[in-house]
Order: sequence, then structure tokens, then C-alpha cells
Amino acid sequence: MRIAQRRFSIILFLSLAILVGIIFFFLWLLRAVEATPTPSGPNCVFWKNPISDGSVPTVTSILSPTATPAPATQLSCLSQSGALITLTGNQVTRYDRRGSPLAANTKVNAASAQWIAKWPVQDSFNYPVLLAGGPNLCFASGTIQGSYPEQIGQDANATWEYLHGTTAMKISGQNTVVEGARIDNYGDAIDFAYGTDNFIVRRVRLSSIRDDCVQNDWLYGGVVEDSLLDGCYSAFSARTYSGQSPSPGNGSNNIWTIQNSLVRLQPTWGVYKNRGLIPGHDGFFKWDDSGISPKLALYNNIFRADQTANNVGLGIPAGKLADCSNNIMVWLGPGSYPDALPTTFNGQPCFTITTDKSVWDKAVINWVAKH
Repeated sequence: MRIAQRRFSIILFLSLAILVGIIFFFLWLLRAVEATPTPSGPNCVFWKNPISDGSVPTVTSILSPTATPAPATQLSCLSQSGALITLTGNQVTRYDRRGSPLAANTKVNAASAQWIAKWPVQDSFNYPVLLAGGPNLCFASGTIQGSYPEQIGQDANATWEYLHGTTAMKISGQNTVVEGARIDNYGDAIDFAYGTDNFIVRRVRLSSIRDDCVQNDWLYGGVVEDSLLDGCYSAFSARTYSGQSPSPGNGSNNIWTIQNSLVRLQPTWGVYKNRGLIPGHDGFFKWDDSGISPKLALYNNIFRADQTANNVGLGIPAGKLADCSNNIMVWLGPGSYPDALPTTFNGQPCFTITTDKSVWDKAVINWVAKH
């Protein structure tokens, strides 16, 4: 009897010990799971292979780039103090403020205004918005729609030359903000002329731009953020030209920041001097060969190219990268990406390359849904 009791006690003791052990194991496992770091946002990146040779990694699946730096502010420049001008309806004449420059801090609300050029385009609508004055001008929203045919004349360069002489929006004024504009089918989309240092472009949507999406001939510093550039012959231009007056200064100490944006190059039939592929396009960054163009800070962007560039290449201008993190290059052309892109910069991931078109498609869908 005593032996049986002892056996029962031993079995009971062992059972309790096992049960306690199981409980402690699950408590430890729960704490370990809770302590595991998780992404701060909804985005995850899965690497196909570990990077050991310094080459640019390939991304297997990306929802969208992570938010570094913080997402662009959603405040409108219309909230600033200053006189308000409201434009509405179909505009039959250009909006030209060169002869009567706007006062400092003036806000132009063009949310209900449209400039629609009809082919053949009347000359004034080759430059439908000419903004001047400031500083601290705000131009909010508005639709500028071109109607230029894919082919003008029998020569590809002639088509490019014609489109090169058109600009949807030309800005003159320090600290100008352009936000929410919709521009389609023009040569240059937004041109920052003399005296427009510290410009800001945000939440704009550009498409079928047959020359420069954003032109900055005077080499100023500025910001392009939270924008969809869905079809550029050349995305960003900071290059001087012969006979430029006033002569631009040395902009090499300026910073042009591009962040939280989507940028796609689009082949078009009109190409500069018939060089390269027809249809074709130039690169993402058209910079001055003399080294006086601004430096670039690139954060949290997705770029896309489907073929090689005819003139300036698809890389970053040499010596012009000031800072960089969390950018993605969607390459849909043949073979490997044709230009070198930095994998890291100052210890941060700078560029990754993917051939997955859905990365771009999903990002565009998300951008449109949010705007």
C-alpha cells in the first residue's frame, strides 16, 4: 500500500513538474514573440538572396517603399495668409501675371479651372500659365491639358523641337509652391525660371510630358514630393543653355530633394536630334556637364524605365548625390539595368532594383487612391 502511495506521489510530482515546465515555456515564447521587432508601417521587403558581393539587390515583393523621411505634409499652401485669387471654369486665355506680378504670399486656387489646348494650338496656349511675383506664391490644383499629336511633321527631331517650345506652367517667384496640379501632354510640365529658388512641387500628377517634367535651368534648390510623374521624356532637368540670361550662378551647393514620389520615363516619337531609340526618352536626371548643377537628395521614391536612355543615361549624375534612402528602380528593359546605382549611402539602403512591374502598378494605384 505504501509503495503504491509513493508511486502515485512520484507520478503526481512529475506530472506537475512537466505542467509547470510547459507553462513556463509558453510564457517565454510569448515574450519572445512580443519582443520581436515588426515594421512600423504596412510595407515589407523580401530579399531574394543575401547581398555579399556589393551588387544591387533584386526585390522579390514590395508593396511600396517605406516612409523615410516622414511622409509629406498634407497641409495645403492655401492655408497660408495672403490674398486669395480663385479661378474657375474653362480658361480661354492664358493666365499671365508677368505684367502684373502677384503680391507676396498670394494664393491662386485653380481647383475648378481648366486650360484645354486644341490642336492646332493657339500660340498663347503653348504657355497657358505664366506665374510671376511673390515671394511665397501658392498655385493650387488646376488642370492643363494639351492636344499635341504624337508625330508633328516627318522628322522625329522636328517633333521634339516643337514640343520643346511648349510649357504648361512657367514660374517666376521665390519660395513658390505648386501643388495638386494635373498636367497632360505638354513639352515641359513645370518650369522654374529665374528667381525661383526654394521651390516646392507636391501632390502633382504629370503624364505624357514630351520634354522635362520639372525644369530648373537656374540650378536652384527645391523639393518635389508626394507626386506622380507618370510619363516623362526627361524627368528632372538642371542644365544651363547657351545665351541664358541672367547667367545662372554655381548651384553645386544647392540641394534638390525628391521624396515620396513615383517617376516613370515614357518613350515618345519626338527625340532630340534623332539620337538613339525612336520612340525614345532621356534619363531621370539631366544635369550640367560642368558640375555646377545642384546636388540630389532622394528618399522613398519609385522610379521606372522600360528602355535605355538616348542621351544622359539612367544613373545618378557623378558626384551629385547628397543623401539617399529607400528608393526602388523598376527596370522593364532587356538584360541588366544599364547604369550603376548605389546600393547604400552613408549606411542606409539607397537603391534596390526589381523587374516586377506590379511594384510600379500597385504604387500608382495607391497614389491615385490617396489623392
